[in-house]
Amino acid sequence: MRSIVFLGVFTLAGCGSAGGGGAGSGPDGGGGPSGGGAGGSISPGGGTGGGGGGTAIGGSAGAGGAGGGAAGSPPLGGAPGSGGVSGALTLEVVSGSHQMVPEMYPAGEPMVLQARAGGVPAAGVTLAWKITDGWASIGKLETVTDANGRSENTFIGNYVPPNVSFTKQKVTITAGAASTELGMTTCDTGTGAPTMPLAVLEAPELKNVGSAKAGSTLPGAVQIRVVNQAGPYVGSALPGIGVRIDGPPGVRCKGDVVLTDDKGLASCDLEVGQKPGSLSFSVKVGGAVKYDGVQLNVTP
Repeated sequence: MRSIVFLGVFTLAGCGSAGGGGAGSGPDGGGGPSGGGAGGSISPGGGTGGGGGGTAIGGSAGAGGAGGGAAGSPPLGGAPGSGGVSGALTLEVVSGSHQMVPEMYPAGEPMVLQARAGGVPAAGVTLAWKITDGWASIGKLETVTDANGRSENTFIGNYVPPNVSFTKQKVTITAGAASTELGMTTCDTGTGAPTMPLAVLEAPELKNVGSAKAGSTLPGAVQIRVVNQAGPYVGSALPGIGVRIDGPPGVRCKGDVVLTDDKGLASCDLEVGQKPGSLSFSVKVGGAVKYDGVQLNVTP
């Protein structure tokens, strides 16, 4: 496909720092939109605590308000203020990285991020998304985390030049000082109907791993090879494509996601989990290919 169409936009506004919260006045605590207000004054029947901190766009989360009123049982003691997003903010990729994406089409899976503050899921955090390497589009420039601290976005592949079979992209996600990255691969799909790279399950044979003891790890039990099917390098290896297991709890590749190497091969050391019995799982390749019904017998 050789027509050039650019989807989405490619610039992001700069991110500012969050301001501090205002101190409380009178019997009740106050607070600005970014920081938590101080607690209420100490007096008989003391006021309520300061308001919880908010989260400014691109800024740090404000601290929660301090408790108001004197210590003691109600009505002498005021209620503590509710906390905002506090503690060190971290961002983690949950899924959607290392996909192979057809040019001019969206990725098969969304990009999913997890935000935590002090180790706790952080709701209401604004995330800024940007393509920082290569050409591509994203569905939204900003998203906000939900009640579970998660947020997702869409990646859209762009035009692949005629002298290569694939291009690489990097997506950077930031919230204040916290940031993380995802890697993606956009693939040439030919001039007719989109032709995606070929992903071959080389192991296990007949989609049957055999038997393994509960809690054990089987080195190289699952192997996937990915090669290009369009562009000038048909049959060449496609590196950097993610392979992961979708199955019962505890059954996964060691490290969760395994990437194809410069020969296009991903080798998964299979952790079989703790629950004995006959089970099946799927092998997912680059968000575009899935091998269902792989069998495994877990013994005590």
